[in-house]
Amino acid sequence: MTHLKACELLDKMEENPRLAKAWTELVQARIGKESRRDSETLKKVANYLETNPGKAEEFASEMKQKVFIRERKGNEVEAWLEISESDVQLTLTYREKKIHKIAEDLFLALILIRKDLEKEGIQLICNGASVDVFPSRMMRDMGGEKAYRLKIGSPAKMADVVDIFDVDREAFIPGTVAEQEQYYELWVQTKKKRE
Repeated sequence: MTHLKACELLDKMEENPRLAKAWTELVQARIGKESRRDSETLKKVANYLETNPGKAEEFASEMKQKVFIRERKGNEVEAWLEISESDVQLTLTYREKKIHKIAEDLFLALILIRKDLEKEGIQLICNGASVDVFPSRMMRDMGGEKAYRLKIGSPAKMADVVDIFDVDREAFIPGTVAEQEQYYELWVQTKKKRE
């Protein structure tokens, strides 16, 4: 990979925190020590990209996020979400199965995947699948990767923003898509009463 191509990918990383996070984790594994997403890490990434050109295209084209699913029997299984933000595609891979969805935003794509999983009695475990998590219209317009962890009777605050693909197990409230939508509607109703 040329230095110019590495610099182009670094520019993409600065615009895309998820890509930067993925590369930072990869660099940490290769270097074997903790590093932060700062200029020093980006230099290390550039050096790594120059010596491993195949990896750059792999990470630039799509990003993977490890998640878990809970099957009908209650056991948890590792799964992978492949995220393509350029055309808003989301693919969940688990137990040699794939569910692929294209939607207007990532949150909607996640909902569509969850609806397919619900038919099989399977639940996705991530913030975006928690009953109390829902994005604002602006968040959805910006891609839908961020959402608020809502509290009935309280306004949404920046401190309540979560990444829908990460999971806070202590705060996670399992439920269906319908339960999540009902919770959101209840939150909206209480918000209107406060106003």
